[in-house]
Amino acid sequence: MKRIRVASLRIRDPTLSYQLHRGFEARAVVSGHLANDPESLGYAAVIEKLDPRLAGPPPAAPATRNPPAHAA
Repeated sequence: MKRIRVASLRIRDPTLSYQLHRGFEARAVVSGHLANDPESLGYAAVIEKLDPRLAGPPPAAPATRNPPAHAA
């Protein structure tokens, strides 16, 4: 739940807050990561930031077949 509160900016985590303010998006929480780290309680955030120079165009909508218009 900490990730959700950090992502919504209700609490501050120095590292994650910095990344979220720079366009990263929180995608998931991983448990069992660095189990010996008392500050994280063994949790980590999966974050993502897409590079717009490398990201392709959005997928095209599927083509629909329109019946030919009948001449009146």
